[in-house]
Amino acid sequence: MPTRSELSPAGPGQLTPGRLGAGLGAGLGRAGGGGLGAGPAVLLAYRGVVTGLHHTAAVGFERAAEAYERGRPSYPTTAIAALVRATGADHRSTVLDVAAGTGKLTRLLSATGLGRLIAVEPVEAMRRTCSAAVPRVPVVAGLAQALPLRDGVADVITVGQAFHWFAGPEALAELHRVLKPKGCLALVWNVPDTSLGQDGWVAALEVIADRHLGDTPNQRSGNWRTAFDDQPWFGPLSHQAFTSLQHLSPEAVVDRIASVSVIAALPDAEHRSVRAELAELVATHPDTAGRAEIALPHQTDLYVARRLPL
Repeated sequence: MPTRSELSPAGPGQLTPGRLGAGLGAGLGRAGGGGLGAGPAVLLAYRGVVTGLHHTAAVGFERAAEAYERGRPSYPTTAIAALVRATGADHRSTVLDVAAGTGKLTRLLSATGLGRLIAVEPVEAMRRTCSAAVPRVPVVAGLAQALPLRDGVADVITVGQAFHWFAGPEALAELHRVLKPKGCLALVWNVPDTSLGQDGWVAALEVIADRHLGDTPNQRSGNWRTAFDDQPWFGPLSHQAFTSLQHLSPEAVVDRIASVSVIAALPDAEHRSVRAELAELVATHPDTAGRAEIALPHQTDLYVARRLPL
């Protein structure tokens, strides 16, 4: 298990676990021993100056860690198998799961027989949940733009549900720094499948969430892709898509949408109002009314890019 002493002292202008900002907490998550651990040969002080975590993500995910864990889906085994094949991850590999959240992706990666797995997550409430879910995996405080790892230590970096938050040259340069030559970056998103049309109940849930979206970064806009245009760090993105069903109680369906950062970050009264609106939709829509268990369809998108030499 890594300790604070394994993190090098930070100099002026450097971001340390204790300087992540108000409400984000500090330090390292608790993790047990075993082959998945990280040690002093890997961990390093944060480097450089970053703007910090997006305010909506910081507030929303700190408040919504429990709802996120209850309502967000896991990833289909077919997608995880495809990720492992596409990146070449195996028992010799060091894998870094960036923006690990509550460990939805981390726990699946930990079951694939990797040599070393490290989770990085900036939000304290998310780190606590992730550490409880995967106690053998070190969970450290950090941002994608300032990773607490030495140069060239990771064979694979994964990012689940999060790359849109920090898509840009600063993060890509930092991910490139930490990857080994020929290493891979894998981006994964679960998104509700609205292919049933605008009259479907899934699309109706999205309409409620989208009212609060504004200009907050999100995956569905596709704007995150521009980070890979005209840059020297990564090759072209490959893409694979998978479908799955998430079986939820009506209350968990509400949690699924309420855990979206733009909803979770709302003032308390407005947040309660949105939850009530979501619950009313689930209770009255012809496709969901009266059901004790509801199947929420998802599409899982997997993107993989290989590190380029500079």
